[in-house]
Amino acid sequence: MNLYFDFENHNPPALTEKELRKENERRELQKQILLLRIAAFLVSLCLVLFALIAAKNYAIISIICILFAGVYVIGSGVISVVFFSKRREIP
Repeated sequence: MNLYFDFENHNPPALTEKELRKENERRELQKQILLLRIAAFLVSLCLVLFALIAAKNYAIISIICILFAGVYVIGSGVISVVFFSKRREIP
């Protein structure tokens, strides 16, 4: 069996509790950003499908739904960027 790491010649880096908490916070923030993106996609998909269904009888409502879906996706993208920049600032 081939080993990828040679543990006899080098000592592994020492991890502190602070570093582990920082890594845990970073992973939690990534999960929250991913959930936000998925939720924004699903809500906008529902709005677009509703707009397609309502387009025949209610053209103005369907246009408003499509515009709202676009604004919703742009807003969630902005929030994702803000969270991403905040993630870099976590000490």
